[in-house]
Amino acid sequence: MWTRVIMVLSAVLVGCALQRGSLAPPEDEAARTNLRNSGIKLYAARCASCHGDATQGAWAPRLTHKLLTPGLLADAVARRCRSVIGRPIGVDLTAPQALAIHMYIREW
Repeated sequence: MWTRVIMVLSAVLVGCALQRGSLAPPEDEAARTNLRNSGIKLYAARCASCHGDATQGAWAPRLTHKLLTPGLLADAVARRCRSVIGRPIGVDLTAPQALAIHMYIREW
């Protein structure tokens, strides 16, 4: 139980630290649109095979995904997507990629 609590707290702290740093969304509307559009492409390339469109129910982006910070999204990908089927599946996100996907999910 304590291990799970420590993991959640560390994920929250890391996510908050990343949110304050380079993972803040851009202020400029054009830059936000470009970032969201690249997030659409990244989501299609990296995530859609498991997390398809809304017809797939639980696998599609949900409210809980919208509440994640970019740092928590990257952490969730690092922890869950690599181990959910018991073997690595090659889903690694850089901080800018996590932010782009996050921007897309937030507006989905």
